Amino acid sequence: VLIVGTVLINVVVAVILDEFISAVALEKDAKVQQQIASHQQRHAGCLDPLLLSLARSHSTSEFNKQVGMLHQALDVGMRGAVSQEELRQGLARLSLDQGGGLERVRMSVEDWEVLTEHRSLCNPHGELDLEGFRTLISRQLSGYVQRRLELAMEEAGGSELSTVLFALKLVTMPGTEHSHVPGTPQTQTP
Repeated sequence: VLIVGTVLINVVVAVILDEFISAVALEKDAKVQQQIASHQQRHAGCLDPLLLSLARSHSTSEFNKQVGMLHQALDVGMRGAVSQEELRQGLARLSLDQGGGLERVRMSVEDWEVLTEHRSLCNPHGELDLEGFRTLISRQLSGYVQRRLELAMEEAGGSELSTVLFALKLVTMPGTEHSHVPGTPQTQTP
């Protein structure tokens, strides 16, 4: 009886300990997922739904064609340039498939200032001609790719995949010897 009681107590303790470890692991996973979601919200750009769509381009020429068609569609005044209001309204009309449903692009006045780099990409009238628009989209796409790689690195943790993603992020960072943003002239390093 004493031996049976000791064995039963050990079994009960083992089951309780196993359940506790499982609950802690689930809680830890939930916290990681919450941190990733919070990080995504903090670092998402207003153009991210559009950029995801443009990132699916198969070549630089396809990307440039899509950006040109988008600029033309947004230029409702047919002046060859897109105003802040045309961009805001045009982007709001877009419904982009994000895999989990349709998402609309919302742009604020503050977003305009950030996107146009305090209007340095604008023409003298404060509007985006095709060149300025292409530069804006290319730079935003570069930032988008960097954010996505950073999130993938966080999810990969300390695995070998994390090292590969870090190397890819480094290679694609603006200003590095191997980086090139589609639609912008490639510069030669001395």
